[in-house]
Amino acid sequence: MHKHWAWVGLAALMTCTGCTGLALGRSAPGADVSLAYGAVAVDARTDTAFVLQKRSHDNEVVEQRLYAVAANDNSATQITAMQGEQDPRMLFPDSGVLVMTEKWEGERLMLLDPISLKVKRDVRIDARYHGTRLSPSRRWLAVADNDQDTTPIHIVDTKTLRPRVVPHKGDWLEATWLNESDRLVAAIFNAGTEGAPATVRIVSWTVDDVAGRDYSTDTSGVWANPDLDHVIQGKQRDAWLSFTWLGVSPDDRWLVVPVRNAETQIHELVLVDLRDGSHRVLPNAKGPVGFTADSRTIISYDRTEVAPNADDDESRTHVDGLLLVDAETLETRRLHPPHAAGFQFYVSGSTVVVAPTALEDPSQTHAPLFVVDANDPQDDGTTVPGSIHLAEFLERPAEQELWVISHAALTRVDLDARTSESVAVGFSPAHLNYLPGRDWLVLDEPSTDASASVQSLVFVDPSSRQIVRRVPVPTR
Repeated sequence: MHKHWAWVGLAALMTCTGCTGLALGRSAPGADVSLAYGAVAVDARTDTAFVLQKRSHDNEVVEQRLYAVAANDNSATQITAMQGEQDPRMLFPDSGVLVMTEKWEGERLMLLDPISLKVKRDVRIDARYHGTRLSPSRRWLAVADNDQDTTPIHIVDTKTLRPRVVPHKGDWLEATWLNESDRLVAAIFNAGTEGAPATVRIVSWTVDDVAGRDYSTDTSGVWANPDLDHVIQGKQRDAWLSFTWLGVSPDDRWLVVPVRNAETQIHELVLVDLRDGSHRVLPNAKGPVGFTADSRTIISYDRTEVAPNADDDESRTHVDGLLLVDAETLETRRLHPPHAAGFQFYVSGSTVVVAPTALEDPSQTHAPLFVVDANDPQDDGTTVPGSIHLAEFLERPAEQELWVISHAALTRVDLDARTSESVAVGFSPAHLNYLPGRDWLVLDEPSTDASASVQSLVFVDPSSRQIVRRVPVPTR
């Protein structure tokens, strides 16, 4: 879970030139949101949008205030001032609206009532949290403490805001939730010694059961009575550009653990059957991975070294390939998107959308999207004309379409037709989200006042492509 799609936010790294992996720029109502760089958060229960107004002087932030805009309001309501608070994030647990910031040389957690938005609980935790993930019931929050060298994972009860460290005696731990239950599955890595091999131990628990036993541990140092406990030898964590982010299939059957082979250092995917703990290994594949909605196909990637001139080391380059892996048989199909130097991918149903990662690389400014049906062995992919990156995008749930902000413009991508169109809104948005109750997009309009970060939130009907409401956000 350390440093997001399966866990934490290395979004900046994953959008760099030459990086490949899951697209981290997806926005969604009810999702955990980092507000620091202007993102718009949405509470899916109330169709309320939130944005942080930042005022600067001489390029230094001197004031920041959190505002809320309900779908039927024509004005923004100030929720709280946040002077001196760093790394603001917003989450939507079942207990309310949770605002997290770094303050007082630690972490501040402020729980708001979801309707009145008044403070219900305000606590300080001696930690520095990076990355968040709510459990399916939204009762439990898993988060890494980056104040510690081993970045232990905490489970926070969102009703009481009390944290518990996930205990283990390994060198490193990664964890994620299943999709349909509050079952936490973890990979505990031990680097090994001269007389003992490197191992990864796969364990899981239902956190309600753990809490009911008062978080008791067994002799091995983990929470007692795990419902899965399986040790795999000869595997070590991979902390460099093939992140050890755990992937879980939508049907909660398969767990994918990206690792390195301890002997050969080759990247591998370990596929664990969560029904019985048995596992298989796919070599020469990297994580984090994606899955098709039916759990049939794993989406991964690899990197092949190419040496046009064998006598010239500087001529060596790398080509990334998209891997479509049958989860039952591990039969693998390798495709060649037009972004060989690095790409991001996103999975909608069985459709995989691939885009370049080099946001500022002029050579990839006009690289097209690449779209393929992962479950169709006859589909070798289609390029979608246009210049589109997946740094900020969302999926409109009722339609097979993505809405993307790329190059400061709003674009609609039709995944069925495999076409794209530019949608003019009269300004250059940087962030977007979605109000599910209204079927509206919400965009941030940059401020014309150089000292402020946002001028208004703009609500757009995606069917008519028309602006239906513009709500100013106070700049002073």
